[in-house]
Amino acid sequence: MKHIHYLILILLTLLPRQLRAAIGHDNAILSGYYSAIAGGQNNKINVGYMNLIGGGCNNSIATSGSSYVACNSFIGGGGTNCIDTTTHNSCYNSVVGGFNNLVCANTCYSAILGGCNNVLKHNFAGVLGTGLTSAADCAIHVNCIIAPNTPYYGAGGFPSGTYTYKFTCDLAATDKVIVMI
Repeated sequence: MKHIHYLILILLTLLPRQLRAAIGHDNAILSGYYSAIAGGQNNKINVGYMNLIGGGCNNSIATSGSSYVACNSFIGGGGTNCIDTTTHNSCYNSVVGGFNNLVCANTCYSAILGGCNNVLKHNFAGVLGTGLTSAADCAIHVNCIIAPNTPYYGAGGFPSGTYTYKFTCDLAATDKVIVMI
């Protein structure tokens, strides 16, 4: 999917500056340039440049009526996903899929990889799961990490720079989990 995104952006840069292409049903690009909606229904790119919505339903990039822009952002599909620009620009963000996910204004270089009802409001961050709100810049936010066959370091403990954390994902008492920090 990443290569398709780059290919479309390259093709868009070769065409006239105001190029905007919306394919599908009730899709619209209201303002900006070099943006595309490849399919789906009722998807909107309200303002900005070099944005892409691959498909899905009721997805939006940039807030209608806002003077701020979204740039170089991507929504792959799913439904009711939004990259917001209500109070500030929001650039270089991705929502790969899922439902009812929000990338907040003033968030850059971040991604929601899937799931539903997630809120991403930090830079250089990622979210994967359900019902999560990002808590820090430069972090991956998940509901649960299961790492079977993770090396165990015995009585000496874990390597420097790591810690253990008991997740609430119904792990068995004998499961070993390492989270790198």
